[in-house]
Amino acid sequence: MVGAAQASISCRRCGGTDIHWSSDLSEHDKATFAAKARENKIGSMKFARASFAMSLKDAKALALHVSDSGNRCHRCHGDIALGTSVCGQCNSANLNW
Repeated sequence: MVGAAQASISCRRCGGTDIHWSSDLSEHDKATFAAKARENKIGSMKFARASFAMSLKDAKALALHVSDSGNRCHRCHGDIALGTSVCGQCNSANLNW
């Protein structure tokens, strides 16, 4: 993602880890990645590296912060909003794509 405009969110639960992705990712790209991450974290990291030219660090951070299905926080399983948000219960960043 060198040179690409980036979007990001900071995860307070991870001690301020910044999660970055290209702001050029379409809604379809985000949904595809999220579905892969919910199925297989390592597979989704490989997909992000190959498809979005991400570093391993960014791909891992992205995959580990994808929400659970059903609009649930990936960490505490509380209700979260659609899109990119921070859980009100545990302060974890969530990519609810």
